Amino acid sequence: MALDNFIPSIWSARVQLGLEKNLVAVRLANRSYEGEIRNAGDRVKVNSFADPTITAYTKNVTTLTPEILAAAQREILIDRSYSFNFEIDDVDAAQMNVALQSTVVQRAGYKLADAADAYILGLYAQAGKAKNTAAAPKDLVSTNIEEEILAIGEAMDVDGVEKPGRFLCVAPWVHTKMVLAGLTTKLQNDVIWENGFVGRILGFNVYVSANVYKTSSTTWAGTANLAGIEGESLAYAEQITSVFAYRPENAFSDAVKGLHLYGAKIIRPDKTWVWYADYTAEA
Repeated sequence: MALDNFIPSIWSARVQLGLEKNLVAVRLANRSYEGEIRNAGDRVKVNSFADPTITAYTKNVTTLTPEILAAAQREILIDRSYSFNFEIDDVDAAQMNVALQSTVVQRAGYKLADAADAYILGLYAQAGKAKNTAAAPKDLVSTNIEEEILAIGEAMDVDGVEKPGRFLCVAPWVHTKMVLAGLTTKLQNDVIWENGFVGRILGFNVYVSANVYKTSSTTWAGTANLAGIEGESLAYAEQITSVFAYRPENAFSDAVKGLHLYGAKIIRPDKTWVWYADYTAEA
């Protein structure tokens, strides 16, 4: 049976499942701004207001005057556009006893997720706060990682950032240093790879992603881990606008193509830290 007999929404659902299951950074983001995204280049407008001023009040004395809250608007530009397009020859399909099309579609969802995850974590420079600098990242080992994490938490406390929902998204080697330092216990690998969550450490929900940015293509030099508030620091908007099954005109094959549009932004830089660190071997 040709793929064009399938309902496109079924394939779209399979790709979407792959995206939802494998994205780490998106789990930490606010997605309430998505709305209807139809074309690359669309913009999602995000409105925010300053916190109200808290003043002393004395009964029958204090005169209350309504405060006009300062407003701000940020935009998430939906400028990331990726696609996939594959075909399976009828001869190959006839000689295989596996649901190859379904498997490949799911893998397409995973690859789209991987690209989006890397993009979001690559926005680290939008963070309004920093622990160490890109020019001088911390040489991180098991004996100083606890101090580093506590310093980030202390900086958040000083800035009045709420404690609920604090997260750290770190590279795999940083999690290894945490384990060596005795800050966390080992989890089953399937739990880690399913959703990236590895435990609560020193007041942070810790997530692991191999897509955490690094300045080197061959080492973990200049790793830019992220810290912030789940559902506030990051904003993400996406839509798979089209997934189609079709029969190529010049071949005896079934084909599927899809398009993924999305955009992201560090929407609360005042609540987001980038934690620069270099991988350092244990003494």
